[in-house]
Amino acid sequence: MDVCASCGAQLAGNLEWCSRCYAPVASPAAEPALRPGLAVRGLRLPRAPAPASEFSRFRGGPTSMGWPGRLVASLLLFVAAYLVYVYAFGGMLGFTGLKYLLLYLVFAGPALLYFLHRLWRRTRIR
Repeated sequence: MDVCASCGAQLAGNLEWCSRCYAPVASPAAEPALRPGLAVRGLRLPRAPAPASEFSRFRGGPTSMGWPGRLVASLLLFVAAYLVYVYAFGGMLGFTGLKYLLLYLVFAGPALLYFLHRLWRRTRIR
């Protein structure tokens, strides 16, 4: 018969827990296999270094569309801004002319610059 390592009580059979103190009973065959990241006697197994991230504004990758895609998206943004101006001022309000275009650019200009900045910022490609 085995003896509990925690309280010294007699253990009967193949128990996983002591019936008196409920401490786990260690069996030599139940040792877990070592995996990366587990603490072993206060030490950690070495991990592989993380790959370095690469950022670019012009190169494409799995998370970026590269400069051709950004150029097409920029042109579509300008076309959309023009269509909004034509529809809002020309179609709905009936106003056209240089002063209304400048008024539109005062409000639409910062939004265009914001979206262009977000579109052309450096993104992770690896």
